[in-house]
Amino acid sequence: MITKELMKLPVADLVPYENNPRVISPEAVDACAESMRQCSALDPIEVDENNVILSGHTRRLAMMQLGMETADVVRYTGLTEEQKQKYRILANKTGEMSGWDFDKLEQELAEVDFGEFDFDFDLSAESMTGSGEGKQENPYGNKTSGALAEKYIAPPFSVIDCCSGTWQKRKNKWNEILSSKEGRDTALLGKGLDRLAQVTSKTLSGTSMFDPVLAETMLAWFCPEGGMSLIRSLEAL
Repeated sequence: MITKELMKLPVADLVPYENNPRVISPEAVDACAESMRQCSALDPIEVDENNVILSGHTRRLAMMQLGMETADVVRYTGLTEEQKQKYRILANKTGEMSGWDFDKLEQELAEVDFGEFDFDFDLSAESMTGSGEGKQENPYGNKTSGALAEKYIAPPFSVIDCCSGTWQKRKNKWNEILSSKEGRDTALLGKGLDRLAQVTSKTLSGTSMFDPVLAETMLAWFCPEGGMSLIRSLEAL
């Protein structure tokens, strides 16, 4: 049976997971520390029965930066090692699946003062809100993604996740339209494919189909204003 207990522990007793796959940037630690300065440390760090961190590596570093001696901790007992591994991954991954409603975010930001610290909420550019004219339906059907998704499909500053359900759903729609899913013929690739075959010690006879969602995303990012494309319009989807 899995049990949990809320307690206070010395920050020095919290043990980082040695194989933590999450890369923690100095900027993330600084932002987390500033959040704690302004709002206090509201989110407890989660650990297992040996005080090894399940979720909260960035919070631990922020607390150390602030010189905090104790931390609110939720200690779980009864988790299997596989459950611990899964949770460490999913606790980070699930947060990446959410977006922003930039209209609501802009309203919220207008009512608060973060001081001089820059949390990188840049809503000044026209691309963040759009002109409001000629808006297309959000290609992902995700109403929380706001005008950025409408214009760019995947915002230029985001991490492109080609394995997500929304990306694959759109790719499947493209596959229904495209007449061929075959890649380029070997003759079109020349010596490049031959060199790749030598390096990989494999026989290569062509390439897989270029991801159509990635192609239209790149078009949305880099096509100049008023530029033209031969691909089907989004309305075809």
